[in-house]
Amino acid sequence: MYLNFAGNFMNLNRTKVAFGEAQAPKYHQPALITYPPGSGNHFFRNDLDWNKLGEIITERFSGSGAKILIHGCSDGAEYYSLNLLLERIYGRKKAKELFSFTCKDIREEVIEKAQKGLIVVQPTEVSLIKGYLIAGPDSKARFQTHDMSIVRGMTSRKADPDLVARANFRQGDFMEDVKEKIDADMIFVRNSFIYMEDDGKKIPKSCLISLYENVNPGALLIVGGLEYGDKEKYEDGQPTVNQLINAGFRAVEDEQGNIVECIFEKPS
Repeated sequence: MYLNFAGNFMNLNRTKVAFGEAQAPKYHQPALITYPPGSGNHFFRNDLDWNKLGEIITERFSGSGAKILIHGCSDGAEYYSLNLLLERIYGRKKAKELFSFTCKDIREEVIEKAQKGLIVVQPTEVSLIKGYLIAGPDSKARFQTHDMSIVRGMTSRKADPDLVARANFRQGDFMEDVKEKIDADMIFVRNSFIYMEDDGKKIPKSCLISLYENVNPGALLIVGGLEYGDKEKYEDGQPTVNQLINAGFRAVEDEQGNIVECIFEKPS
């Protein structure tokens, strides 16, 4: 089966959803920023509809909770984005009770930085994580200014140690991890496949097949925009999203039967 998704997935036009009192649960689509390919891992990257992801999580995991695995976590911006979304939906205490995280990256130096809670926040990202930068009634701000150095408008921040510990940052190789059972209900591997290789060679199909075989039935797999156009990574010239479909995953659909970009699932 071959899926042909049209469009530029790194420059998607999204509609901002206002945060209204009538909404239930109370969360909103943050203002979205387009970053050029290779610019790193940033907060609320706009190749994913975070509002739609919140709806899917609410529908599937509000009762049971979920174990979340983030591969290619870099300095943790993806984790912090997701955790902030969950806290907006459930509140800080309930989100912590329902959801657990494991965040991995193959680069040891990146993990060491993440474990220290060090992260650079760009000026354009401040509004996206406002709920973390301002102290709430029951806790301190989640990101404190780490130093006063400013490089091209970016400041270094240090995350709340409790928030860092919750991430469970550790080193890990995705292509090795998929060979064993993966006990997770949501797996994030976003804009990462393009950097993977097997001894300098293209990604073997067995990697995606092993991923499918070793994840829990009903698990969600969240990828990024680059996974729609990385066909050069495979011998057959099909991008990662098509490899996932061929391995057995299926694209998640909304209530109207429309495909939700970047979100796949292993059928139960």
